[in-house]
Amino acid sequence: MRGGRDGGSDAVSFTGVGVVVRYGRGVVVAVIAVVLALLIAALLAARLRALSAQLRTSRAESVANRKRAEEADRARAASEEASLRRADVADAQAAAASARIAILETTVAEKSEDAARLRAEIGAVRAEVSERDAEGTRLQARIRHLNVVVDQRDGELQAARSRLEELERERAEAFSKGRDAGGVGVPDVAPGVVVPSGKELREAPEEPVVRHQRWNARSGAAEFSADDAAWWLVLNRIERQWAATVAAGPHERGVSSGSTGEQLAEALNRELERLREEVGLSGQVHLGGPVPEAQRLRLLLAAGEALAVVAADAERVDVEIGAAVVIQGHDWTGEPAAFDEVAQAASEAGIEFSVDKSAEGVRITLGGESAADKPAGPEESGAADVPNADVG
Repeated sequence: MRGGRDGGSDAVSFTGVGVVVRYGRGVVVAVIAVVLALLIAALLAARLRALSAQLRTSRAESVANRKRAEEADRARAASEEASLRRADVADAQAAAASARIAILETTVAEKSEDAARLRAEIGAVRAEVSERDAEGTRLQARIRHLNVVVDQRDGELQAARSRLEELERERAEAFSKGRDAGGVGVPDVAPGVVVPSGKELREAPEEPVVRHQRWNARSGAAEFSADDAAWWLVLNRIERQWAATVAAGPHERGVSSGSTGEQLAEALNRELERLREEVGLSGQVHLGGPVPEAQRLRLLLAAGEALAVVAADAERVDVEIGAAVVIQGHDWTGEPAAFDEVAQAASEAGIEFSVDKSAEGVRITLGGESAADKPAGPEESGAADVPNADVG
């Protein structure tokens, strides 16, 4: 029993040791597990702390980055805003520059127009100055010519006065001789001619004997027609205007009793002399052939108007009379259009009218007898210079 009990005690002891051992292993395991757990926990805690530190660092870096990003954004926004402001300023400056450029372009265009207008005005002024210079030169030449003409006319006037005094003395002597003989002292005249008395001559010296002689001799012709009357009326009007202009003496008055050509030449010569007194020019009339009787009045009127146009701008005028009347204006400065009205009137009157301008002057041709205008009888012929036909 003891043995048994001893045995049993051993067994119990062994079992207890085993239990202890077994439980000790469990404790160890547990301790190890706890230690491991603690280690793991410590590792996890350290890892967590590290992660936490990393997280905090990351958060700090993130915050710093965000701050830097925000600052960069703000800086970028400020830069962009400044850029925008600079762009706006640049746009405003560009707009202002464009406006100034537009204003300058408008000003330049206006100045260009002003410059062109000024150049045109300068050209016109220069042309006018040239014309005035040419006109001044022409007027100076005309003045010199007029001075020469005045000197000549003064000499002619003095000679005419001397001749008039001589004629007055001769007339007084003739009347004295006639009264001594018991009659009126006058030269012999053709039969049927009305001669004024000595008293009429003394009281009206401006109506010379020669004019009455020519008119009464012509008016007594059997075939004196209306055309003849019109012809003589025009000749006497020209003679009266000429005498009033040049202060003709009694011995110069009257109308030629010669041929139609001589009468036409005398009338045109008197027109030239009258124009010489008005505008100053020299000229000559030459009768070179017969004048168409039917055209004499129209030729005289048309030639007189043409002479008035030529004389205004010529230094000298020469007239050649024949079947046509040719007027040559030397150094003529006018324009052919000045003859338009005269040419039209002459053409409507049946007179051919042509104008030929050249460097030397102008040449006007009037006439050229048509078949309807040719007279049935014989025509006058021959050529003669008109007495005192050189004007000026």
